[in-house]
Amino acid sequence: ATYSLFDPSYSDTRSFGWCIDIGNGFSTLPPTVAFAIGMTEPFVSARVLGIIGILSFYQEFYGTVIYFTQYIINKQWQHHNNPLYQRLLLVFTSNVIWMVFP
Repeated sequence: ATYSLFDPSYSDTRSFGWCIDIGNGFSTLPPTVAFAIGMTEPFVSARVLGIIGILSFYQEFYGTVIYFTQYIINKQWQHHNNPLYQRLLLVFTSNVIWMVFP
């Protein structure tokens, strides 16, 4: 809810930001659960589990990069008069975390 104060696309169901967030929420749940279970109770080989992890992390990374790119290109920060430090702290930091540590 707080993030939508900095990016109105998160409260607009017609926007890419909303779609990628909802899509990632649904599509990453099964591989994330499989990855977590596989690390504690090996039901597939380590190689298969690694492939599941790589594919899941790549999808999260790709979605974040595309979202962040459209945030910059569309200048979404201009819709609100939040101070620069707030925009950098919330928007930049939260997206960089998803890019570095998916």
